[in-house]
Amino acid sequence: MGNMSTLQGLYLSNNQLTGNVPISFRKLHSLFSIDLSYNQLSQSSNINFLRKSRSFKNGNIQYNLFTFDGMEYVAQTFVNVNYAPQAIIPLHQNGNTLSVSAGGTLSNNTYHWFKVGATDSTINKGDSTFMPTQSGKYHVKVTNAIATKLTLYSDTIDFTLSPGKQNNLITKTVQPTKLIQHMQVYPNPAKDVVQVQVKGTAMIAITNSNGKVLLTKSVNNSDVINVSSLAPGIYYLQNKASGETQKIVVVR
Repeated sequence: MGNMSTLQGLYLSNNQLTGNVPISFRKLHSLFSIDLSYNQLSQSSNINFLRKSRSFKNGNIQYNLFTFDGMEYVAQTFVNVNYAPQAIIPLHQNGNTLSVSAGGTLSNNTYHWFKVGATDSTINKGDSTFMPTQSGKYHVKVTNAIATKLTLYSDTIDFTLSPGKQNNLITKTVQPTKLIQHMQVYPNPAKDVVQVQVKGTAMIAITNSNGKVLLTKSVNNSDVINVSSLAPGIYYLQNKASGETQKIVVVR
């Protein structure tokens, strides 16, 4: 499709499309309208295929699996693209800590944590983790200072506080230091390898849904991580330097 440089309209909604927006789409310089809504696209780094199209007028990419990873760029570049809402994002538990992967620049994200039945919430800015002080059902909504039209909502998790730790937990609003990393991971889904790009040097860890570290590698600006030893499934790639976490899917 990238060879169709004179294509003016592209309408692929409700086609059960998955995975990445193809990089070849960046050659569609004559495009003035696009609709990728109501699919299962989960990686949006190639949304910038529209940036050279002077005639571009409107687009719709809502109801996919996009997070703030690509939506920060979309919000700043394509004011006529409808990018909200997106699918519910999964909530994860590791011991007494809950976490969620909303993508984007961590310092731009604000996390509103809710306990079902409670009248208030806990707000964490720039910190995707939360340590509840009570057992119960929890969920989170995430907003972003750049992609302001999108709010990501998580599923609800039934959390049980581990014995002996209830009196030792403190919940507070976190004001992080300025991040110097911004991680890009592709392809996603991946079969054998993933390319990881950061600014500077960072230790990268890949964990399963239980938080167990399966692989680690030091990355200097850009490097490839071999994931062929991992069984098909969902994993989490963590930048230990910046705190960023991105979900990756391994397929065969």
